[in-house]
Amino acid sequence: MIGARGIQAVWTAAGLSSAPVYRVQTEHKQVAVTFDVEWNDRQIEELLTVLQQNQAEATFFVTGRWAETHTDTLQKIAAAGCEVGNHSDTHPHMAKMSPEQIIAQIKNCNEKVESILGRTPKLFRSPYGEENAELVAAVEEARLLFVQWDVEALHTKENAGLDVIRRPMPPW
Repeated sequence: MIGARGIQAVWTAAGLSSAPVYRVQTEHKQVAVTFDVEWNDRQIEELLTVLQQNQAEATFFVTGRWAETHTDTLQKIAAAGCEVGNHSDTHPHMAKMSPEQIIAQIKNCNEKVESILGRTPKLFRSPYGEENAELVAAVEEARLLFVQWDVEALHTKENAGLDVIRRPMPPW
């Protein structure tokens, strides 16, 4: 589980590999629940309540601009014992950016989260799930663990149900 108490387990299991982490092998029956937060804060309090009722943790990957405009909600996420990760500063297509632009996105988000919570994120997830060599190298330079996903649940206005998408694993 990637949460405030489980972060060290992920670091230990994943090592300091520069490749993104999609899953961690464990003997325990558990799942890492993550949320990417950029557009609003609807349902976050409800999510936090459900997590608390089930004694569960989650990781919320937030953008810097969202953190600036939703400081109270960000503080509630942290107070609930959930991990806060870096999801870039402004949610761009980072695979199309220069290394300097990528580093600026990561740094700016880290600084905004730290100014609100007093601690810097240890995890990173790129917008749109993008990754390439430059992005992986920048995340490694920032000393963050690059975390992706291998199963995604999508719920859209067009689809009242829930679609579950299994992400193909990279060849490495």
